[in-house]
Amino acid sequence: MLEAIRNLDCSSEFNGSNFRPVEYQDSKGETRPSVDMTRDGLSYLIMGFKGLKALKFKLAYITAFNKMEAELRARLTFQPMLSKTYMASIVSTTST
Repeated sequence: MLEAIRNLDCSSEFNGSNFRPVEYQDSKGETRPSVDMTRDGLSYLIMGFKGLKALKFKLAYITAFNKMEAELRARLTFQPMLSKTYMASIVSTTST
């Protein structure tokens, strides 16, 4: 995993914002290298992997993205019309 992160083809800005080298102590008390990563870093890393688990992640990611896009489009296109009577009542109460 650490090698895959080191070999990522991304900008140093993205790398620095999404991956942070850390160390931890294993069960023997030895210090080992590790990486803390953001959700975006994990997504970017997994997009380069192959295999069934990576495929499932990619498909779930695409499905969630498409659902979010559809919801945003629905919000943009749905603009309820206010009745003329209601609009007139707003205008009359604000102008007095």
